[in-house]
Amino acid sequence: MAIDARHPQAGQLGGQGLGGGAGLWLAQHGAGIEGAALLMAAIILVAALPLRRVRLPVRAAGLKLGTQFRALGRTLLEIVRTRKGSLALMLSMTPVGLAASANLWSAVADDWGASADLVALTTGALGGVASIPGALVGGYLADRYPRRAVFIGCGFISTIGLLVMALAPHTPGWFGTMVLVNAMLTGAAWAAVGAVCFECLGSVGAATMGAAFSSAANLPVPVVTMIVGAVQTRYGSTTMLLAEAGIGIASLALACGVIWLSRPAPRINPHPVT
Repeated sequence: MAIDARHPQAGQLGGQGLGGGAGLWLAQHGAGIEGAALLMAAIILVAALPLRRVRLPVRAAGLKLGTQFRALGRTLLEIVRTRKGSLALMLSMTPVGLAASANLWSAVADDWGASADLVALTTGALGGVASIPGALVGGYLADRYPRRAVFIGCGFISTIGLLVMALAPHTPGWFGTMVLVNAMLTGAAWAAVGAVCFECLGSVGAATMGAAFSSAANLPVPVVTMIVGAVQTRYGSTTMLLAEAGIGIASLALACGVIWLSRPAPRINPHPVT
């Protein structure tokens, strides 16, 4: 089942960045946390109004919820039992391209001398906009080349972005530039891992299975965020970025090893040409 890998991640990451940036800007410019939260909630409700015109498919008569859950469970089990499905699950949980350090930009921005407005702009609205072309490029490549290879490549490049930010001068200009670059690289990495997961989905319960893989992909995010946060507290922001890059490189090496070891055995021709 071929699913376009570009648009889901572009919409998710872009919307998250734009909405988060708008909320942060409002909170810092007079609205306060309560006012910003209320306004963003109102915007979400207005955006949901068109759903009233969406026609739901007719539900089959006599179909019970328990029966549906059992069917979805069997489908998930069938997917993870295959080589493609198990590899997709493993890659989705590989801690690379997570942008875990990005969750701490606001807390560590002083190390680059970045102002609150610069942080709000680059980690919010502009960061969301920057992630959209990254997701589109990552999905475009995944739709034309082997998806696992694209994921490995995008993950490796995302670690390079962290290394560059760690070693570059700690100035506001470099902070803003590298935050946007890393947002774009994160978009590409998430589109690639989404493409790997979509590749193994069938026609039964595709939306639910996709959500299950997406949940698995988000599991490493809080773990790595806690790790790099602890590193930052003890050793500083430069070491924090180096630590996340190191985790990514080690994880990619392990993933490449698993993919290589689990490759199908070559077929032997029982009737060789003489």
